[in-house]
Amino acid sequence: MKKLQTELETALLHAKRMSSAKATIDKLFPIEQQELQALSDTQIMCIDSYNNRFAQLQDLLGAKIFPELLKANGEQIAEMFYIDRINKLEQLGVIFNAEEWMEMRRLRNNLLHEYPDKPELLVDNLNKAFAMGPELIGCLGRA
Repeated sequence: MKKLQTELETALLHAKRMSSAKATIDKLFPIEQQELQALSDTQIMCIDSYNNRFAQLQDLLGAKIFPELLKANGEQIAEMFYIDRINKLEQLGVIFNAEEWMEMRRLRNNLLHEYPDKPELLVDNLNKAFAMGPELIGCLGRA
């Protein structure tokens, strides 16, 4: 249980910093490709901070916190595929929609890579992360 408590404290820190970054850049979203190119370095740093915390929180929930919750509920997770774990978490009400969680996971992977030759992909990923952020933080609140 101490391990889970430590992981939850770290997740709460990610959520707090993510929310702070969001508050700073809230009026920029949804963002268009032309607007992205005109952002200041400070605005870019806030977006980067938001994306980094989004990715870290999504990873921490999926890789460490959710498995511990499932174990605490008596699940034998070693025998479960990842999608089965997510479906069980949906049944428990920790996540609202398994497919949306999987989309957050794909988005996390996309956020970790920059695509300078595909600015439309970058804009799409940024807008998705900004829109999905509240639900990601909500999953933490229900964990």
